[in-house]
Amino acid sequence: MSGGEKRSAAPTAAILVVGTELTWGLTCESNSVMLSRWLSERGITVVAAQKTPDEIGLIASAIEGFMDSTDIIIITGGLGSTHDDVTREALAGALKAPLVPDEAALSIIAEHAPDGADSDSFIRQAYLPKGTAAILPEAGIAPGIVAETKGTLIFSLPGVPREMEMMLERVEKELLARGKTKGRPLVERAGLIGISEPEAARLIAPVLEEHPEITVNIIAKPDEISLTLIAPSGGESAASGMERAFARILEQLGETVFSARGESLPEVVGALLRQGGLTLATAESITAGQIGSLVATVPGSSDYLKGGVIAYANDVKTGLLGVEEAVLERAGAVSSETAAAMAEGARQALGADIGLSVTGIAGPGGVAPEKPVGLVYTGLAAAAGTETFRHIHRGDRAGMQLKTAATALNCLRRYLLDREGKSDG
Repeated sequence: MSGGEKRSAAPTAAILVVGTELTWGLTCESNSVMLSRWLSERGITVVAAQKTPDEIGLIASAIEGFMDSTDIIIITGGLGSTHDDVTREALAGALKAPLVPDEAALSIIAEHAPDGADSDSFIRQAYLPKGTAAILPEAGIAPGIVAETKGTLIFSLPGVPREMEMMLERVEKELLARGKTKGRPLVERAGLIGISEPEAARLIAPVLEEHPEITVNIIAKPDEISLTLIAPSGGESAASGMERAFARILEQLGETVFSARGESLPEVVGALLRQGGLTLATAESITAGQIGSLVATVPGSSDYLKGGVIAYANDVKTGLLGVEEAVLERAGAVSSETAAAMAEGARQALGADIGLSVTGIAGPGGVAPEKPVGLVYTGLAAAAGTETFRHIHRGDRAGMQLKTAATALNCLRRYLLDREGKSDG
């Protein structure tokens, strides 16, 4: 590809994440994920996402390579005041421009210089490559940078996620002003549980064959499957086609769909509890509080989450949850009977409408021929009675715990939907 030639009718973008701690695997980063989603939602195709250490030559080389092949480059990280913050120098090298002070940035940075800071190192944050513009910070201190060269629009943003996200409004204005965005694509999302990735793909394949304009992305996580459909925008006919295809896909997937609007499983369960005016108490053995933790990720969950008991030891099961010792001796801690008694005990002890419990074997110890690693019992106790559910989960200990918590919430979701259906009838 010759220098400066762009290859796609749709705008293309590359993301460059700067930080030696990232390339060494010492820290995880989420900026590239967030930016990829943000750009895709604006009709921009992300063609590369790269990490590079804090080395001027490597950063500059990456920028120069992307200049020849993409319409947009977004860089995050390396704009601070420490010795390893070298992105501005690397950008200056790639643009072949000297660093010069930006007066507006200088005034902000001088005002916020902390006591004891090396003034030269701190003030250097206000030096930008000549011919570029500053994106003044709403949070933090380091300004972002906007540059344009060879038909490529370049943004250099802070690495701190909140600081970066607060500059995206300015980024969008620059993209719109230069015609670098295309109509936002049509996007539909569904959350699935209780189905494998291959089975989900098999069920939706006939629908996708009839709609080749739709791109599908299936992401399998330990606790759920995320399904995303994307189609080019194209007026009412495109929207109608996406609507029909999505409706058929939801029909094909049936009860495995817990959300067709992008909500998380805890959000769906919380909405159902709130709608029914119901409260929840949990009793957890294998998951060490993860069910309650997931429920509590939703703002306002204290309206329906009474609390929970982490009951690994048998004396906690008997003392706090009222599980009879005879049940533990006869059936064992990992059993349908114990799960039922734990759910009933949580409901009674915490004064909730519904008690939800789990007990299982995460391994490697505690196994027997009839009780393998991954065996889990879920108990659900309500005024109408108590139900239990048996599952076998695969994976490592952490994955098994997350699957167990999500499966328990899905049992609760299906109970609440069934209850709602009966009341409507």
